[in-house]
Amino acid sequence: MADNLERLSDALFAELDRLGSVDLKDTDAVEAELDRARAVCSVASQITANHNTAISVLRMQVDAGMGKGSGAARLLGA
Repeated sequence: MADNLERLSDALFAELDRLGSVDLKDTDAVEAELDRARAVCSVASQITANHNTAISVLRMQVDAGMGKGSGAARLLGA
């Protein structure tokens, strides 16, 4: 899971860098980068929601005394 979250973090910070480097006088470039940022944010939200769901499943499995070999554990890289 750490690798996945690290990659997500890297992608988000890369997008912040791109947003900071766009020429504000070039309105087409600004709009294109904003569209890209919205798309990255949307995907990041879905990845985060997916991981939160998997974590909830893991917690329920631990509470039920189930093992670590679950699909949620594999999804998270556990």
